[in-house]
Amino acid sequence: MTVAELATAWLKTAYHDDDPRVLRQRREQTVDGYASVIRAHVIPRAGAIPIAEVTADRADGLLMDIAREKSVATSNKVRNVMSLMFDWAIQQGNFSAAGSIQKTRYGAVVVANPIRATRRSDEPDTV
Repeated sequence: MTVAELATAWLKTAYHDDDPRVLRQRREQTVDGYASVIRAHVIPRAGAIPIAEVTADRADGLLMDIAREKSVATSNKVRNVMSLMFDWAIQQGNFSAAGSIQKTRYGAVVVANPIRATRRSDEPDTV
């Protein structure tokens, strides 16, 4: 499964208003915003990448490029949407990246979602 295929499946399945499995319904405007971010940024930059090849480092590079070329706010929107997509993929059993490390102020933690392991573009660099 590629990132583009994941994005398409996520938008179609996770946010269908008539799907009883959806616990939290999203406003149409919210879903339209997600779709816009996917069309404008996710698919052109990462659509062809197999989801198994999306690592925290690779996602960090993508998000830093977006922050430099567009804005930090745009980069953070992409990060949020991709994180929701990968959370959904994990719940569906389509993706597992056990061993991804996220550094927090409380120490390092293992996470499954490589997007959550990225640094937000507005966070300061820490060692």
